Amino acid sequence: MWIMSPKGFVSIVRKDCPPGHLLVRSRRRECLEALFPDADIVENAGTDYQFRAVIPQLDVINVVSRELLELDYTNHKAATTDDALHSAYSAVWSVMARLQPVKPFTFSRWGRDDDLFSAD
Repeated sequence: MWIMSPKGFVSIVRKDCPPGHLLVRSRRRECLEALFPDADIVENAGTDYQFRAVIPQLDVINVVSRELLELDYTNHKAATTDDALHSAYSAVWSVMARLQPVKPFTFSRWGRDDDLFSAD
């Protein structure tokens, strides 16, 4: 599961961890630290995500629940203040928009380049 919070991006899987725990991975240390400040973060484990932590499943549930309960924004990308993270989320938004049968209205309204939606 991917979680794309304004605080950070993490990938959560059940892999290489004891029962009752989940492996939470991220491309950036600060994303894990922002969401799981008490986590024991391992760097460069020889896998595609540079940072990872084995976290009790209940702690993961609590963090995801907290993110939902504290959600107070009307636009996810606008709520993301980290420039690099905002740019990454915008790129994901554009790629996922290609799955939508009708182009998002914002592109025609803002006069964006339709090449984002061309079949590659």
